[in-house]
Amino acid sequence: LLGPFLGINNRLPDFALHVPKVGDWLRSGDNVEVTNAGTIVRRKAASLVQSMTGAHSLHMASDTAGYLVRDSALYAITLPSYSETLVKMLASNARMSWVETMGGLYASNGTDIGRVSGSTWTSSLPTPSKPTSSVIGGGMEPGQYQVAVSYVRLSGSDLLEEGGVSEALAVALATQGGIRVNLPAATAGATHVHIYLTQA
Repeated sequence: LLGPFLGINNRLPDFALHVPKVGDWLRSGDNVEVTNAGTIVRRKAASLVQSMTGAHSLHMASDTAGYLVRDSALYAITLPSYSETLVKMLASNARMSWVETMGGLYASNGTDIGRVSGSTWTSSLPTPSKPTSSVIGGGMEPGQYQVAVSYVRLSGSDLLEEGGVSEALAVALATQGGIRVNLPAATAGATHVHIYLTQA
């Protein structure tokens, strides 16, 4: 009768593995673990949840919910009993990168860029074109200014997302005055526009 087991010891010769009135050392053990009580239990191993080919870019948002890409399609998945819901057909089957920021989960493969929530995909805010403007009356000092704009998504006063900032427009004030900036057209997902203005 062998045991309790003391662990694995591959330095002792075979005849020294038994320690009288204490227990026995194991020479080796494959896929087993020795408990503190000296018993042997099968090592826990990964189990196949769902068989599929070509899946990649797995991101788990919680223990039971996540996302993966397969054949240029993004799926929302649930575990442990596997189920999937199509979120979006992607323009590319490239690897997806994930980042959790500003209260949301964002994904990009270099071509498709967006925010994911449950089974909903919202494309990231685009970068507006260079703005146009006109000179009006006002109290700004004469000089050269630069103006740029960006789309933003706000919740109350909290900034949730900001798209790229446009190319800057140079505006010259020959005398004291003001600048009226023409805002870009509304776009899906944006709630406001930020206007950036340099000093003279």
